Amino acid sequence: MLADYTDDWLAAQELKVSTGALKRSTLDGYALLLRAYVQPKLGRLPIASISAADIERAFTELIRQSTRQVSGTLSPRKVRHAWNVLPAHLLRRVAIASV
Repeated sequence: MLADYTDDWLAAQELKVSTGALKRSTLDGYALLLRAYVQPKLGRLPIASISAADIERAFTELIRQSTRQVSGTLSPRKVRHAWNVLPAHLLRRVAIASV
C-alpha cells in the first residue's frame, strides 16, 4: 500500500536528519504533506496498481478540496508541494507502468 511505502520512506529519511543532510523541519513538512494530503487520497492503493490517472484524479480533488482558509481551497503552491514530496522513483514507476 502506498501509505506503508510513504511511511517507510519517511522513516528512511531520518538517517539524513541524523547526519545533517536534511533538516528536521523539512522532514516534518514532508510528513505533514504526505499524511494530510497524499495518504488519504492514494494511501490504500497497492503501489503496483497506481496509475497516472489515479494520481491526476487525486491531485485534482486536492485542488478542489475545501479548507478553513479564506479562499476555501488549497493553494496551488500547497498542492504542488504535496506532489513534489512524492518520492521521484515512485512517480517514474507510475509513469512507466502507464505507457
